[in-house]
Formats: sequence, structure tokens, C-alpha cells
Amino acid sequence: MSSRNSLLLASGLAAAFLVSSCGGEPPSGDPEDYPEQDIEIIVGFGPGGGTDVFARQIARQIEEKTGVNIQINNMDGAGGANAIQAAQGRSTDGYTWLADASLGIIAGRDEMDGGPLGALQPVAQFEDEIFQLFTLPENFESWDEFVDASEEETMRIGGTGAGGAADLVVHELILESGLDWEYIPFDGTGELYTALQSDNIDAALGTYGHRPDEIEAGVFHSLLIMHDEELDEFEGIPTSVGEGIDVTTGNTRGIMVHPDVDDEIAAEIEELLYEVHESQEYQDHLASLYIDSRSGWLDSEDYREFTLEYAELSHEVFSEAR
Repeated sequence: MSSRNSLLLASGLAAAFLVSSCGGEPPSGDPEDYPEQDIEIIVGFGPGGGTDVFARQIARQIEEKTGVNIQINNMDGAGGANAIQAAQGRSTDGYTWLADASLGIIAGRDEMDGGPLGALQPVAQFEDEIFQLFTLPENFESWDEFVDASEEETMRIGGTGAGGAADLVVHELILESGLDWEYIPFDGTGELYTALQSDNIDAALGTYGHRPDEIEAGVFHSLLIMHDEELDEFEGIPTSVGEGIDVTTGNTRGIMVHPDVDDEIAAEIEELLYEVHESQEYQDHLASLYIDSRSGWLDSEDYREFTLEYAELSHEVFSEAR
């Protein structure tokens, strides 16, 4: 066989391999055809946690809608920083997403070079889960009683993770209220609420969705909700703002991509995500996890602004906490 024919054969085999590996025609690169190949969603926390559940729900709906396969890649560790670093090192074609819950916090806490928007591109925020302060009803019946106890001795407040959203909010509460609290980090909600039941901590900063059955049964009692007005579903629970503490930071989750992803591709991803968020299936999902008390949707522009503000808040709070 001539060298020319050999080259043509090799080129044909390479093209055939590309087609087969994509499950059909190779991607056209036209934003209107997105998505044309498998998508990877990197999650900075372990399986079963809130961010993982969020990623798997949108993955399932997008697979059903588009027919593409979506791989969830859990890269827990360093409070989500490992996943952020991995997403930064992926291709800029828009087929790697980060299920974000911590970029703004990490960027502010560690003064990330280039800021958060130099690291990743926010596409859409989906959830803004409201934090509450839980305790055992036999220990503290009301927020006022807990405040009085805090003036007598240091209260131990537990939360999930060091340097994450719970850590940030507890230190926000300390700075805004002047109360004498100490933050105790735990690896997960299981350890957190076991510690609360065992009286190893005085209160836990968490969400209603962490332990809905135990809360309904009266095992755990909510003292304060981090919101600006009382909610019908949490009637009788005082709000942080109502108590003169301007802290409403929630547990947010959204989707980000590499900062160099083409703007038109990013817009197609945003449109796809919006359709998922507005679907009845996703709204039912939010309700089933008690995350529908506050709207979490932010489009790309608002999500970018929020991420910058979140990084600034994180920097201020953790700088003072140090």
C-alpha cells in the first residue's frame, strides 16, 4: 500500500473513531445544537449531601430532556476547593459543569487570585436554602432563653464543615449579635445532630430538610430562622432580622462553567437550566426537601453579582473572625 493510501486510511479510521466515540455525528460546535455530547458535573462534596442531591436531580431531568448522558463526579475535600480546581483544569467546551456551593466563600476566605469570576463563570443559581438554629426543646424553649444563656457562658454551635456556609453564617451571627459563641465543625449532618442529641453542642445551624421528621416530632426545636420576615410554614419562629440581627445568608447551590466557555454556549446552558428549574418536577423536588420557602433562581448576570458580593462578605467575616 502506498504511503498516500496509508495516510488516507489512517485519517478515515480516526474520523470513524471520533464519530463512534460521540455516539453519532461529531459535535458541530454550533451553540444552537448544544448539548451534543456527554456532560460531566463535578460536585465538591460527597454522595448524599445537599449539593450531590441537587446535581443528580438536574442531571436526571436534563438526560430525559436532551438524551445526552451526564456523569456525576464527586470530588469532596477542602470544602469544595478540590472540585473548583478540577473544573478550572477541564476543557473550555462547556461540557464540564461545577455544582457550586462554595466558590464565593472560598474566594473571599482565601483571597483567590483573580477573584471568583477569574476562576469560574456563574451560569445559574438554583437554590437558596434557609438556615435555622436548632436545639433540644428540653434545653432551651425560646430564642430569648438562648440569648440569656449566651450572656452567661460560651455557647457551642455546630455546623457542617470548616470554612463553609455554616461556618460563615455562625460567625456572621456572632459579629452581628455580639453573643459569645464557638463554632464546632462536623463532617456531615449525621454527626452534627448526633452531637446535638448527646449534648456535645448547645445548638446546630442547619436546615429544615436535614431532619424534617425529628423536627416535626419535637426532637429538635428551631430557635431562630435566618430570614427577613416570618414564614407561614415556620409560624412562631422568630427571624434573625426581626431580632435585630441582619443575617439572612443561605445555603446556595448553582451551576458554573470554565470562565473561557463561549458566551453563546453559556447562554444555551443557562436556557436549559432555566427550563429545568421552572419545571413542575423540579419544583416538586424543592418542596419535598423543604427548600421552596425562598426563591433561589438567579440568572447568569445576577449570579455573577451575587458571587462577588458573597466573596466580599466571606472576606469580611472570616478576616474579623481570625
